[in-house]
Amino acid sequence: MQEFSGNHWIINLPAKWQAHHGTETDSIFYQDGVGVTDIQSIMNDVSAKNSDLQFYAAEYLDKANETPPIHLGDFSGFSLEYDESGDYWWRAYLKAGHVILIVSYNCKINEKRLEVEAVKELLQSLSVRWNI
Repeated sequence: MQEFSGNHWIINLPAKWQAHHGTETDSIFYQDGVGVTDIQSIMNDVSAKNSDLQFYAAEYLDKANETPPIHLGDFSGFSLEYDESGDYWWRAYLKAGHVILIVSYNCKINEKRLEVEAVKELLQSLSVRWNI
């Protein structure tokens, strides 16, 4: 198991999972997988609220199915899923203290059930990076 740190968060990567830092998001993917998971982190001035998550999700709310509330590691929030232009999207809007994470996973529609559950399981290891 390898630890990967983003801005304000840490995740444990099992064998064959890889990650790299981008300019605005960090990406995680399975070596032989079909999709990619991007994580964007935001440090809020005050403790994040559900209304903050709704604000960041606003452009997707009308085209997505909202799932029940979720808890992924130290974070809680909600997720949306939808199909668009031949791609499947799963987006999670999460908060823990002052930290907001926007997580998006996408792949081709016909491959959407191949690894999305593995991605959600991987995200269970998310923790807040307090030493920032």
